[in-house]
Amino acid sequence: MSRLWPALALAAVIGAATTVPAAASSIQVSPIRVELSADQPVLAVYVTNNGSNSLLVQASVESWTQVGGEDRHAPTRDVLVNPPQFRLAPGEKQILRYGLVNRQLGSGGIEASYRAFLQEIPETPPVGGATLQTVLRISIPVFIAPAGGAKPAGAWSSPAPGVLRYQNTGNVHLQLGKMRVVSGAKTLATIDVGGYVLAGQSHDWQLSGLGALPAGAHVVAESDAGAVDQSVTPP
Repeated sequence: MSRLWPALALAAVIGAATTVPAAASSIQVSPIRVELSADQPVLAVYVTNNGSNSLLVQASVESWTQVGGEDRHAPTRDVLVNPPQFRLAPGEKQILRYGLVNRQLGSGGIEASYRAFLQEIPETPPVGGATLQTVLRISIPVFIAPAGGAKPAGAWSSPAPGVLRYQNTGNVHLQLGKMRVVSGAKTLATIDVGGYVLAGQSHDWQLSGLGALPAGAHVVAESDAGAVDQSVTPP
């Protein structure tokens, strides 16, 4: 799959690397997605401090599932990161190595999904009781490729008036960018960022101001699996 953009806690940008500022802190992360498999169980990620202050950063990995279209995270030992904590002086680069511990995941038929977090650890307490201290927190996706390769599949439907649903029936995630619901030459609704729909999951979008979609409506979207242009099944 081609890369579309990272889902970040503080920003989302297109590119092979991303720089995320927070107050005087600014770090660059590359690559912006960790993809592991039985054949490639370890991947290096480079973190660079482009800011003017020294940073203490904690790195962690959590499992990533979806329930009713909502993200759920939980502690895991399936994928580990080394080092789990590091200090970055201005201009300094740190190599993080993400490793697949549970090798059975690489032999499964469905993609496994995780989130890698980089969290700044504040070292200087805020001055004054009313001072708000901003810290940097970045999240990038981690995917374990299914054995036998990716088999993307899915369908769009409108289970109720004003509701658009994507049911991912494939064995890998779909990351959706800008989405349009169109009928003929008319755009009925626009969604700026669709987000992720993990394998075997579904996601609903509320289409404000729209009732039942007309026959022949379809979705045109950007995705990390390529351009999407699919019909919407009516209720």
